[in-house]
Amino acid sequence: MLKLVNSKRFGSCVRVSLLTAGNKICGWRCIYCPVWPEEKSSIKKISERSKIIDTLNSILLRKSAIDSVVIGGPPEPTLHPQFHGIMQDIQTLKKELSASWQIHCVTNATELDSTDIQRGCQCADQVWVKLDCAYEDLFSETNQPKDSLKNHLKRIRNLAEPGIETVLWRVPGDPSKQNWTAENLRALLDIYSTLKVKKIHLTTPKKPSVFSKVQPVGYVDIEAFALRAEELGLSVTS
Repeated sequence: MLKLVNSKRFGSCVRVSLLTAGNKICGWRCIYCPVWPEEKSSIKKISERSKIIDTLNSILLRKSAIDSVVIGGPPEPTLHPQFHGIMQDIQTLKKELSASWQIHCVTNATELDSTDIQRGCQCADQVWVKLDCAYEDLFSETNQPKDSLKNHLKRIRNLAEPGIETVLWRVPGDPSKQNWTAENLRALLDIYSTLKVKKIHLTTPKKPSVFSKVQPVGYVDIEAFALRAEELGLSVTS
C-alpha cells in the first residue's frame, strides 16, 4: 500500500507499506500500541515487487514536490521476502529520475541479524530504529519483544549511523510500566552516544492504547529532553 502524506519528520512523502496484514505484525507488543490483538502473525498478502515499484513510479511522476519515500509499517517492512530487492529498486528509481528525495526505512530491527536485510537497509539514505527503553527489565515489560535488549542493541550496531525513534510515555500510579523516568532518560542518552547516533526522533502516544493507563508526555517535557540530547551533538526532531 502506498499513500501520500505530510509528515513533520519526513515532509511531503510517499509512505510505502510492503505487506498487507489481517493484523499489525511487528513481533513486539508495546503497551502503548493502539492495535494489540492476541495474534499478530498472519500476513494476508505480500505485495509484488514490480507492482510496488510501478505504483511508486506513477505517484512520483504525478507529484514532483516530494521530500521523502518512507518504507515502514505496519507491518514491519523487513518481513517482506524481497525487502532487499525492493530497496534496490527504489534506489535505482531515484537515480533514474535524478531525484533529490530521501529514502527512509523505519524498522524495529528484529531482522537485522540477516546480511540480506542489512544490505537492503544500506540502500536507504536513513534507517530509523525503535528504541524506547535503556534497561532490560523495562524493555521486556513494556515493549515485550521476542529477544533481549542486549541483542536488540547488537542488531542496531549493524547499521552505520542509524536514526533512533523513541516513544515516551507515562503510566500514572505504576512507574514500573513507564519509560518517562529520570533513570531511563539518562540511560537512553548514554546509549545514543554509545551507538554513535546522529539523529533522534522523539514522539509520544497519540492514540488510545490497548493498555488504557498509558498517557502521553507533554510537549514541554519532550522538548526539555530534546535539548539534553542536542547538548550531546544530536539532531533531534519531535
